[in-house]
Amino acid sequence: MISLGNNLYQGNFPNFDCGAEVHWYVEASVVGGVPSTDPGSAPASYYASTAIAGTDETYLDDMEQDQGWTVGAPTDTATTGIWTRVNPNGTAAQPEDDHTDPPGVNCWVTGQGSVGGGLGDNDVDGGETTLISPILDLSGSNNPVISYWRWFSNNASAGPGTDTFRVDISSNGGASWVSVEVVGPTGTGTSGGWIQHQFVVTDFVALSASIRLRFIAEDVGAASISEAAIDDLRVSEILCNDCNGNGVGDDEDIATGTSADTNGDGIPDECQCNEFVRGELNDDGQIDLSDAVTLLMYLFNNGSTPNPIERADVNDSGVIDIADVIYLVAYLFQGGAPPPPPFPDPGCP
Repeated sequence: MISLGNNLYQGNFPNFDCGAEVHWYVEASVVGGVPSTDPGSAPASYYASTAIAGTDETYLDDMEQDQGWTVGAPTDTATTGIWTRVNPNGTAAQPEDDHTDPPGVNCWVTGQGSVGGGLGDNDVDGGETTLISPILDLSGSNNPVISYWRWFSNNASAGPGTDTFRVDISSNGGASWVSVEVVGPTGTGTSGGWIQHQFVVTDFVALSASIRLRFIAEDVGAASISEAAIDDLRVSEILCNDCNGNGVGDDEDIATGTSADTNGDGIPDECQCNEFVRGELNDDGQIDLSDAVTLLMYLFNNGSTPNPIERADVNDSGVIDIADVIYLVAYLFQGGAPPPPPFPDPGCP
């Protein structure tokens, strides 16, 4: 890693296929010291990121208004700490502030305690409490990513590390569910704090018009304090580099052989070129008879090869031959058609 000063360091990832999930962690140590990792239990645990060129946000629920969430499920047994959308009153286990930038104040939390209340004031007790998202229509999406900010604390009591926070996804409106992540009972993300999680939807379910998320907080330990919160649910479309504009990511074009990548830099060869002016062959900055002579020398007298070779294809036929010389002479002296682009300014075909 490279030091940027002020205890900041930069590390560069190698190239990955667009949309690939990348698992990573950080390890640091001093000479003779014991290595320290983040997350603390790495490499058994790790951070996950998605390799993309960018995203285009298509949906945002900042929880300031209820967009159609459902609280409760037939299997719920919790007696307190039921999901509610509020401006939270913080404790050592529950957030004081939502995640959304001001003026946002609301988020979903597991129970609202009183102002200045105790640690276990309205935390999850007696079993599970479930929160289900509105239906998301992703049937017209190409490669969507869902992200949300979550808060989970289960270590602020005499019985820490016994409860989990589960997130599931459904593509049929909730008839069946697939696990997205399980936080806890121990490890990263169990001591509070807003943490963002994101995932590629098609890694778990097929796209449909009936996508839903389910968030389940639980209390299974008699002495445990369990609190959870959710805010800022987003759906974004993955943007991959697509230099040739064919609607397919550059990495996939190269992998399938649609595009060549001679130098191995991850950019299709057709997207890279040395700009040139068609018909300008001797690099003197103008098109005249000397260019026709240069082309004749190349064709019939072992003259140097034009660079790039496309500049010699004066009539843009895909073949370089005497017809190109005739075309150029006709343009120069007989009022013939000018060479096709790039002409008269430099460019790429």
